[in-house]
Amino acid sequence: MTPEQTVADLLERLMSQMGEVLKEQQDVERMRNSADPYRGYMIDTSRLDRLRAELAPTFIRAVKTALTCDMPPEEDRMW
Repeated sequence: MTPEQTVADLLERLMSQMGEVLKEQQDVERMRNSADPYRGYMIDTSRLDRLRAELAPTFIRAVKTALTCDMPPEEDRMW
C-alpha cells in the first residue's frame, strides 16, 4: 500500500469514526432532553466516551504517516 493510500484509508476511517461519535452524541442529547429532570438517573455516556477516545489515535496516525512518508511532488499526487 502506498503512503497516499494509507493516509487516505486512515482519513476515511477517521471520518467514519467521527460520524459514529456524532450519531451517539445526538442519541445522548435526545436522552437528556427527554429525561425527567426530577428522576435523578444517570445517562450512560460510556460508548460516547469510548468513541471519542478512539478518534485521537487515528488522527495522530494519519498525520504522522502523512508527515513521515516520502510523498510525490504535489503535481503528481492523486488528491
